[in-house]
Amino acid sequence: MQERKKLKQEVNSKEEFEKERDRRKSGREGREAQKKYAELQHAKELEKQRKEREEEKAYAAKIKAQVEQDKKDKLAKKNAELQQSQQQQQQIQPEVKKEYTECRLQVYFFSFFHFKNDWRN
Repeated sequence: MQERKKLKQEVNSKEEFEKERDRRKSGREGREAQKKYAELQHAKELEKQRKEREEEKAYAAKIKAQVEQDKKDKLAKKNAELQQSQQQQQQIQPEVKKEYTECRLQVYFFSFFHFKNDWRN
């Protein structure tokens, strides 16, 4: 009977030792899996942030290009209007300068006497 108890204790102690070893091994594997998962999540987050930065840069470049295009369009429109107004001015015949052939001079004196004369060519 004592041999049986001894044998049973040895078997139990071996089983307990193997169970403890398996528990530690599974705990280690669990920690490694958690660490690997955390690293993957971190890598995904970094990749997401990198893509967002690239998208923001692309959007900023697009906006800059659009602003530049708007400036060019505005300048082109202004130049077109300027050319059109210049063409209209050229189409309008220049005014002919008048030659005046007569002149009138009036001089007033303090004594309510005034002098008038008309000159003609």
